[in-house]
Amino acid sequence: MANNRKNNTRILEAFSPEDLNGTLEALSQSEGMVAGPVILSIRGPRVMGCAFHLTNVSLKDVRSHLMGEAMELLSLTSDDIEFDFQITDSDEENIRGIYICSPRRVVENYLLALEDSRLRPVAVTEYFLTCVNSLYRQDKIGKGRVAFLFFSTGRTIDLFVANDGKQELIRKISFETFEEARGDIVQSLRSACAKSWPKHYDVIYYAGNVENIDELRATLKKAFNVDLKECSTNQPSQGHSSGTDYFTVNLLKRYIFSQKEKRMIKIGVNLVLALCALYVLTL
Repeated sequence: MANNRKNNTRILEAFSPEDLNGTLEALSQSEGMVAGPVILSIRGPRVMGCAFHLTNVSLKDVRSHLMGEAMELLSLTSDDIEFDFQITDSDEENIRGIYICSPRRVVENYLLALEDSRLRPVAVTEYFLTCVNSLYRQDKIGKGRVAFLFFSTGRTIDLFVANDGKQELIRKISFETFEEARGDIVQSLRSACAKSWPKHYDVIYYAGNVENIDELRATLKKAFNVDLKECSTNQPSQGHSSGTDYFTVNLLKRYIFSQKEKRMIKIGVNLVLALCALYVLTL
């Protein structure tokens, strides 16, 4: 799927590099491959988004602590992992946020798929995080306690809870049966609203394909006295709302330089070439 973001940045969703190749081919045939920046939003288990809550950990040690978790999660060394994290809330004792990680070869395979296109990748992130960002840009998350359920393919549900715009909970729920999923959803939502004020939900959104939605709607209405509303996570085809992105984690940060850094690199390269030329002339 291809969407617009901030007028000229396209968002591409993909399950695999092969899936991305198919999307690029379809784009070139339907509308022509327009050059420009692109955000790659990856679905599936190869890019993982994980919430974290650290206590009594200094800010300078957060990255190394989370990288250790990612190494265990992926069973890889730090040299073989693309990784980024974002702190969403902190105080004297607690640090909360999100990190994403993926095997480096997976990210490189996606970049290879884009290499022959006219698109310039500026970010690689996890699909569910782009869905949450979409709700922020639509101003659906900002005031009150809001929950968002995303029913992805397979037996997985992504859950996000925000209170006055700040992340309270992000969780991936795996299940075998609908009854199991329904119980885990209710338990997670109760746990989130029990930890702070207010003790209710203003709205619960959902997106994706889900069976038994009427049963789930009735269950949440009984448990929280709130309606379950379907929402779209697609970006508008033109322009964007007044909302902004909440999650900014990006697996491409080590690949990307700012314009200032690019100018400095160019100056440095030119200087080295000039010195080499002078050395050759001197010889």
